[in-house]
Amino acid sequence: MPRKPVDLTLEILKDIRDAVRETNVRLDTVRTEVSARLDTVRTELSARLDQTNTRLDAVEHTLSDMAGQFTFLTRYVKHSVRQHGARIDRLEGRVEKLEQRGADVPR
Repeated sequence: MPRKPVDLTLEILKDIRDAVRETNVRLDTVRTEVSARLDTVRTELSARLDQTNTRLDAVEHTLSDMAGQFTFLTRYVKHSVRQHGARIDRLEGRVEKLEQRGADVPR
């Protein structure tokens, strides 16, 4: 017995409705999975950023210490150069006097 067009249309509409419901369920599942994955990625990225910030803080502290040490070293070297320069000048003066005495001494 052939189906009436109205019955056939109703069956097609019911199939479409069921397919839409099925698609909605699958979309909800995908949405939930994607949301969970994004939360995991967000948590991992946050942890990595915290680690990176900790490392950067350590680098910053180290560089600050090194800058202080270089400043101290620079001052020390400048002071040493001045001090040794003055000593060299005095020694050169003494050597010059000795050379003059040696030239004045008869042979």
